[in-house]
Amino acid sequence: MLLIRSTLFNIAFYGNTIVRLIMMIRVILFGTSIQNLAQAKKWASTSNTMLEKIAGTKVEFEGLENLPEGGFIVAAQHQSFWDTFALMPYLDSPVFIYKKELNKIPLFGSCLQKTNMIAVDRSARGKAMAGVLKGARREVTKNGRQLFIFPEGTRRPVGAPLEYKFGVGRIYQDVNVPIVPVALVSGLYWPRHSFLRQPGKFKAKILPPIEPGLSIEDVMDRLVAETEVASDQLLLDAVNDNPNLPIPEEVQKRLDVIRSKQDD
Repeated sequence: MLLIRSTLFNIAFYGNTIVRLIMMIRVILFGTSIQNLAQAKKWASTSNTMLEKIAGTKVEFEGLENLPEGGFIVAAQHQSFWDTFALMPYLDSPVFIYKKELNKIPLFGSCLQKTNMIAVDRSARGKAMAGVLKGARREVTKNGRQLFIFPEGTRRPVGAPLEYKFGVGRIYQDVNVPIVPVALVSGLYWPRHSFLRQPGKFKAKILPPIEPGLSIEDVMDRLVAETEVASDQLLLDAVNDNPNLPIPEEVQKRLDVIRSKQDD
């Protein structure tokens, strides 16, 4: 049953992605950036719905009331492809940082450019961050958008120690807006490098915003500490609420650490 449901979901998910990209040709050619972004948010919303209805994976977004108005930074853990789109429907005007090479992908690259996402030329090395800061000031500070960023830079296993890079601190200090931490356990249900989608129920937790004005070191310390505490609790809740959920060895080790701390 797991294999069948996962297969059906993957067919529906990627089929929906392709169909919506084709449907967006008209918007890309003749529409506005707002219309283009609205279509992207609809794709994200339908993807969440299909995950629940087909794969049997229900997600509860906890702490939506913590999202401020106007421009701010969303700093989320990154464990799964799911993380890249799941929160889009709940943000007014999300903006992402992406590799400039993605512009070469037919339709998809055009969508990124049409929605004024922030392209990064990684070959520029030291100049890359300057480009990110310029784009963030334009889209977040000036246009009041919500910058969605993964401070770890790449997907990490569930339960792994957080390795947040200082780039998010530099952006926070430069654009002078709140930063909202987001804790996840999505990798248990949509694992890295896996075809399977595990059924069950889990939470994604949006934490209270960290207001602007802190030093890079202080905001990084708070960001990591607060996210780690929330992530550990989400992990415990996921395991307790889903007794049939497969638990990888590294996740079990983290669970043992969390439980030992609670017993002390």
